[in-house]
Formats: sequence, structure tokens, C-alpha cells
Amino acid sequence: MLEKIKNKSSIILIVIALLALISFYLYNQQNQPDNLTEQIEFDLINEVEAENEQSNHQEVIVVDVKGEVNQPGIYEVNSEMRVHDVIQLASGLTDHADENQLNLAQKVIDEMII
Repeated sequence: MLEKIKNKSSIILIVIALLALISFYLYNQQNQPDNLTEQIEFDLINEVEAENEQSNHQEVIVVDVKGEVNQPGIYEVNSEMRVHDVIQLASGLTDHADENQLNLAQKVIDEMII
């Protein structure tokens, strides 16, 4: 009789131990994000950082366009623009303009006179 109680106690302890191990395993799996979620979060962070870098490089600056352009004046432009782009904003050069005096490929800078 005492042996039957020991056997039942052993079986109960084994079942409890197995349940505890299964519970522990399931709990840990639930608390760990899967690789796909981590990859998506990583991609989103990289995308946001890239957009921030791009927006930091493309600040608005002010240039003064004078001389032989169709619409001289002060223009607010993107810092990544070139002299050629700004001249196009000023409706292009007049017939009297000497295009050879300009570096049309030069990037514009704040407070630049074109």
C-alpha cells in the first residue's frame, strides 16, 4: 500500500514538473519577439533615419537672382538645387545673357547672388 502511494506521488510530481516546464517554455516564447517583427522594426528605423538625413540635407535657403534673367528677384530654394535650376525658376536667361559667365552645375548656397 505504501508503495502504491509512493508510485502515485512520483507520477504526480512528474506530471507537475512537466506542466511547469511546458508553462515556462510557453511563457518564454510569448515574451520573445519573432525575427520578422524585429526585421520590420529595424527596416522602419532605417527608413526614418534615411528620411531625416535627406530632409536635413534639403533645407530651404534664400538666393538673389540678378542680371539678365526674365524674372530677377529673391528666391527660396532647396539647398540641393543647382544654378541652372534657379535660373529656370526665374523664367530663364534673356537673349542678352552670357551663359558662359555662369557655372550652371554649381550647387546653390544660402545668400548666394546669381
